[in-house]
Amino acid sequence: MNMASISWKTALRAALPLLVATALSSCATALERRIAKHPETWTTLPAKEKVLAEKGAIVEGMSKDGVFFSWGPPHRLSEIGGAGKDSEIWRYYSYVNVPTYRSRIGFGYGRGGGYRSRSYCPGGGYGYYDFGPDYVQVPEESANVEFRRGKVKRWETSR
Repeated sequence: MNMASISWKTALRAALPLLVATALSSCATALERRIAKHPETWTTLPAKEKVLAEKGAIVEGMSKDGVFFSWGPPHRLSEIGGAGKDSEIWRYYSYVNVPTYRSRIGFGYGRGGGYRSRSYCPGGGYGYYDFGPDYVQVPEESANVEFRRGKVKRWETSR
């Protein structure tokens, strides 16, 4: 078959299943992606912890693997030792948009972005002013889980 004789409709029909499969595969939940990456760990997880992970919940006595599948990997780990305490804290963060306001004036050649405007300055060169609202993303601890001997001892979430 000559490639030039294939119509665009035929090519689209051939490519459509691939496009649909690609679109649907990106719709996997975070839990489904974690299971796909660690299927052997998921299969060894107790049934009670699987049910909790599907709900995104944790309970006292839950294993680290159960928390991993329920809430995902921690953003930061802290270890607490000494006096028979083998503890670990998993910390989870979310990002908060903090409003700021910028106002800058400068001189020289160059091109800017955002709300920047250029104007001609007497004596040569260009000046610019840059002003307007801006947002900075600041990490904020949203939850933490304390493990003692590999099991959940307590957890804390912020509202």
